[in-house]
Amino acid sequence: MSKRDIIRKCIAVVVAIAMTLVMMQVNGREIVAWAEDGSNEGSTDKYIDTIELTINEPEAGITPNNIIFRCSTEGINIMNHTKEWTPSLDKNGCFKYDTTYTLDFGISAAIGYAIDYKTKVMINGIKADRYEDSTYKTQYVRISYVIPKAKFEYIVKSCEIFEFPFGTSYDTIRNYSDFPKNVSVNYGSYNYERLPVKWDTSNIEALYDPNITTEQNFKLKGIVELPDYVENVSRTVDTYIDVRIDKEELPKEELPKIITQPNNQWIYYGESATFSIEASGENLTYQWQVNKNGVNDFENCTGSDKDYEGNDIIYTGANENTLTISSVYYAMNDWKYRCVVTNSAGSVESDSATLRVEYYTPPTPEYGIELDIGTGGTVKAEYAYIYDDYAYVYMGNEPTLSIIPDKGYEIDSLYVDEKPVEIDNRKQFNYTFEPIYENHKLKVTFRKTDNTQSIYKIKLDIGRGGTLTINTNYDPKTKTTTVLAGDDVTFKLYPSDGYIMESLSIDGEPVALTDVYTFTNVQTDHTLKATYKKISEESETKPTPTPAPTPTEPDNEPETKPTPKPTEPETEAKVYDILDGADSKWTYNASSDNEEGLSIRGAGSYANFKNIKVDGKIVDKSNYTVREGSTIITLKPDYLESISDGNHSFEMIWTDGHATTEFTVDKSNDNKDDSKDNNNNTDDSNNDSNTGDSNNKDNNTADSNNKDNNAEDSGNNKVTAADKTSNNQTDNTENSTITQDPVIKPDKVSTDNKNVKSTDSNKNSTIIAPQTSDTRNTSAVIYLTLLITSFVTALIARFKKN
Repeated sequence: MSKRDIIRKCIAVVVAIAMTLVMMQVNGREIVAWAEDGSNEGSTDKYIDTIELTINEPEAGITPNNIIFRCSTEGINIMNHTKEWTPSLDKNGCFKYDTTYTLDFGISAAIGYAIDYKTKVMINGIKADRYEDSTYKTQYVRISYVIPKAKFEYIVKSCEIFEFPFGTSYDTIRNYSDFPKNVSVNYGSYNYERLPVKWDTSNIEALYDPNITTEQNFKLKGIVELPDYVENVSRTVDTYIDVRIDKEELPKEELPKIITQPNNQWIYYGESATFSIEASGENLTYQWQVNKNGVNDFENCTGSDKDYEGNDIIYTGANENTLTISSVYYAMNDWKYRCVVTNSAGSVESDSATLRVEYYTPPTPEYGIELDIGTGGTVKAEYAYIYDDYAYVYMGNEPTLSIIPDKGYEIDSLYVDEKPVEIDNRKQFNYTFEPIYENHKLKVTFRKTDNTQSIYKIKLDIGRGGTLTINTNYDPKTKTTTVLAGDDVTFKLYPSDGYIMESLSIDGEPVALTDVYTFTNVQTDHTLKATYKKISEESETKPTPTPAPTPTEPDNEPETKPTPKPTEPETEAKVYDILDGADSKWTYNASSDNEEGLSIRGAGSYANFKNIKVDGKIVDKSNYTVREGSTIITLKPDYLESISDGNHSFEMIWTDGHATTEFTVDKSNDNKDDSKDNNNNTDDSNNDSNTGDSNNKDNNTADSNNKDNNAEDSGNNKVTAADKTSNNQTDNTENSTITQDPVIKPDKVSTDNKNVKSTDSNKNSTIIAPQTSDTRNTSAVIYLTLLITSFVTALIARFKKN
C-alpha cells in the first residue's frame, strides 16, 4: 500500500469519527456536557420544555401591586415579577387607558430542575419574549399589554332634597341659584371631589303641575363633566336631585304674641311670688315652666313640687297667664320661670324671669333712679337692678339704661332729671350716667309708628359666578329684601370658585368694586347689581400687574419691571402630564416619502388649547395639526426636516396650564449609498487581496512535495466576500484547513440551519454543522474534531519523513 493510499484512508477515518460525534450530540443532549460555566456538568436535572404562567391582566385604574402571578409548572420560581413596567404609570400610580405597557421579569428553575434559552415561557397562553442574556437555570422574559378601559362604574353621590312652596313657578325653579354647583363622583377606588354639574331645566314644565294642591316630587337631572384623566365611553355622567313641591296650606291662625314679659321677683323667705304675662292671639293655652339648675333646662310646673330640701311648693295658675307660688323657700333662690303660649299655629316662649329669695330685708341701696316709663316700651339696666319703679345703684357706679320700644312703637322723648336728651336712634337708645353720688330721675315716652310707610325694598341682581349674604330677610321669589326706614343693611358679596367681580352698581350707577356694601339710614327703595367673570378671561384680556400701579402716576412704575410679551401670554401655574410621545424620536428617511410626522398627546383640555413652543418659540399653526383626545399635536414632516438634528424642547400651552417634554430629530440615517463597488474600490475592506493577509499566504512555497500545485492554484489566492462572511479561508493544497464559526453566546445563536464551508482549489468539500442551537455541545464536538485532526496530520507528516 502506497503512502498516498494510507493518507486517504486516515482522512476517511477522521471524517467518519466527526460525523458520528455530530449525530450523537443531535440525538441526545444527555451525553453532552454544559459549556464553560460548569453548570449542569453531568447533571441529571429534569429539563422543562414549557413554563405555563397566568396573571390577572392589568386594566386602567389599578396598580402593579394588584397583579397576581401564578405558575402551574412544577419546579419554577418567579424571581422578580415587577422588575419594570414601561411606560410610566399615571399620577395615581395606576395603569393608563389605551397605553401599551411592557412587563419584564425573571424566572428560575428550582433544585432538581433545569431550563435554558429554548424553554418556552407562556403567559396566559401567549409566548413571552426574552429581553436580556440568560444563564443556566435562569431566564429573563417580557410581555406587553394594551391597557383596556377600567371595569368600574361611576357613582355620583346623592344630593339633598330641595323644597319649594305650593304655587312655585317654573321660572323660579329654572333660575334657582342654590342648586349644587359641584358634586362628588366615585370612580373605582378613587373619589373625585367638586366636579362641576349642570342641571337640566329645559323640560321643567313636564315635571310638575303648579296647580295641583297635593305634594309633588320629581327628580332634576344633572350632567357631570369627568376629568380628562378619567376614561369613559362619554365624557359625562348623569346625576339627579330630588325636588319637592309642598302641598297647598290652608290659612292658619297667627302665632301668639307676647305683649308683656314676666318680671324678676325679689321675695322674702316665706312670702308668695307672682309671675304674669300678657299675650295676644286666638285659642291660647299657657304652660309655665321652671329652671332649677341654671343650665337652661326647663320643666313644666304642675300643681305641686318640691325644692332640694324637700319642702313642698304649691303652684297656682300653672296653665294660666299668671303663676302664683304660695310660699317660697330659700332653696328656690335664682330659679327661673317662663311661660309657653300655644295655639294651632304654634308656640312661643316668653322671656325668663328670676326669683330671688332673701332671709332678711335687703339693705336699702345708696342711691336710686326713679323711672317714669310710658306705654310702648321697656327699660333694662346694666350695673343696676330694677325693682318696682326704681333702678338701684351703689355709690360710684356708672349704670347704663337701655330704652327698648315695643314692636310698632319708637322712642318719642327722653328726660333725665327733667332735662331733655337728644336721641340719635329711636329704635333703641342707651343712656349712661356719670358716677352716681345722688338720686336721679329718668322719664321716657313712646309713640306708635306707621309700619306700612316705613318699609322699603332693595332689589338684588347677582350675576352668574357670585353669591351674597345679608343681615336681613330675603324673598327668593322676588329677589328682594325689606328694610325698615332708617335702618342699615349690609351685603357681603362672594365670587364663586374661578370667578372675580367685574362690575358693581347701586341704583343703576357704577361704584367701586367691593366685597361688602352697606345701605345706611334707608329712606327709599334701592337696587344692587353685581356681575362676575371667569378668572381665565381676566388673565387673557386684561392682565393686572401686582401691585396695581396708581393710574395718576404711571411713570412711577419701576424700570426693572418686565413688560409681558403679547406673543407669550402668561399661563396658569397648573402643569399637565404628557400622556403619549414624551422624549420621542423622528428619523428622516431619504428613500421614503416621510409622510408620518411626530405626535405628542397632553392631558389638557382640547377646548382650552392655545399654541405650542419648540425651543422656546411659538410654532406657526401651519406646521402642525391639533385634534381632540385630550389634546394631540402632530408636527408635520416638512417642519421636522427644517429644524436641526438633535434634542429640542417642546411645550404645549392651554389657557389654564402647560405641559413640557423633549423630542429628537435624526436626519443622519438618510440611506445614502455608502457601499462601494467590490471590483473598483480599493479602499473597501471587503476587496482587500490576500497579499497582505497572513492567513491567506501561499502555504506551499516551502512544501517540496506540492510544488506542482503552485502554478495551477496561483489564481486562487484571493478570498471572496462570501468566504469572509462565513469565516472560511482558502488554501491551495490538497490538505485544506477547515475553520469553524467562533462560539456564539447562547442568546445570540440563531435557530436557522447554517452551513460552514471549506473551499479547496482542487476539491470543494462542504461540512454541515450540527443542526442545533446548543453551542455548548457544538464547541465540544469541534474541539474533539480538531484534536483528532491534529493527531492524524502529525501521523501523516511522520510517514512523509520516513
